Amino acid sequence: MDPGPGRAAAHPGSPDALFLAAYLLTRPAPAGAYGDGDVRRHARALLRAAEVLPAPVRPAGTARLRRALLEAGEVDLGRVPPAAG
Repeated sequence: MDPGPGRAAAHPGSPDALFLAAYLLTRPAPAGAYGDGDVRRHARALLRAAEVLPAPVRPAGTARLRRALLEAGEVDLGRVPPAAG
């Protein structure tokens, strides 16, 4: 598994993982580390997993990650899913 995006995607309940994914979407990857497509793919997976968590345990960074993905060009994420129980 890659050192940044993949590890973050494995922890949807972690505010730090959501912060890291949002940060990686806004910074160029270190040479040879991982590509933009990898970051977006893992960030999307992380967002999907975080959004289905019950509201009381959903990390606050979920909205920030959605915004970072939108700003990175993932416009299909513009619609907000229904609230999870």
